[in-house]
Amino acid sequence: MPWASQWQVEQDLIISRAIVAIFSDPFLRDELRFRGGTALNKLHFPKPLRYSEDIDLARTTAGPIRPLLEHLQKRFCMLGRLRGPVSLSPADG
Repeated sequence: MPWASQWQVEQDLIISRAIVAIFSDPFLRDELRFRGGTALNKLHFPKPLRYSEDIDLARTTAGPIRPLLEHLQKRFCMLGRLRGPVSLSPADG
């Protein structure tokens, strides 16, 4: 398993939930493509091969960025508020 700590498990769950939130929005689904190591890990490999801590997105159209940012902000606000303790990252000690 690529997660060495509880913090990494929680981070992976947050990333997964953020991906669902982004691509549940029709505007964002048309405007963005999910790419990079996290995309490979989540969509193509049968088992996780490595821990990833980011989401790589590429925009598919030209135009103002404001609508894109507004949709992202709305989706992330919909993720909700923290309801319980979160494990500290190794950097937080």
